Amino acid sequence: MDRRSLLKALPLSVGGLVATPTLLQLLSSCAREKQLEWIPKFLNKSQAYVLEQIVQVILPTTDEVGALDVKAPQFIDLILSDVVSNTDREVFIKGETVFRQKYEARFKKDISNASVTGVSIMVSTYFDLSEEDQEKVAEMLSLDPSEISDSGTFYIYKYLCFIRYYTLFAYLTAQEVKENLLGFNPYLGTYTACTTL
Repeated sequence: MDRRSLLKALPLSVGGLVATPTLLQLLSSCAREKQLEWIPKFLNKSQAYVLEQIVQVILPTTDEVGALDVKAPQFIDLILSDVVSNTDREVFIKGETVFRQKYEARFKKDISNASVTGVSIMVSTYFDLSEEDQEKVAEMLSLDPSEISDSGTFYIYKYLCFIRYYTLFAYLTAQEVKENLLGFNPYLGTYTACTTL
């Protein structure tokens, strides 16, 4: 009898031994950091991931093309790498650092695992303002950083406004958007010679 019960239990234990590595791999893949599909030129991978999330909040992909479809994060990374001054780069990085700290303090998790929903809440905190607050922000952004008492807020707004500006710039100048959404025709007219009046 003991041999019979042993033979019945043996396939279950062998199945458990075979399935254990597969289950562990499945569970560990859930905690893995999200991967980029492109290699940043100026930003590190964590900063590029956060940039992708913010860009996706600004112009999400719906039934029409979004900012990720026209590669706005790659464009912004290229702008930071090749076009803007060192001062603007430093302001961008300081803003990203403050944004990261505020996100992690609010949601109690690392920003490299941020969801679009969490980033959307953070972005709306800074952009869903009354008209009076918008004027205060515009006035603050026109000042020199040394004149600002709350430098963290200043750097966050510089960071988010830079991303918003270049996201819209990349989107509106993309060939796919110009031709399919805006009806852009690169040929302004036709020339017909010798027409009667």
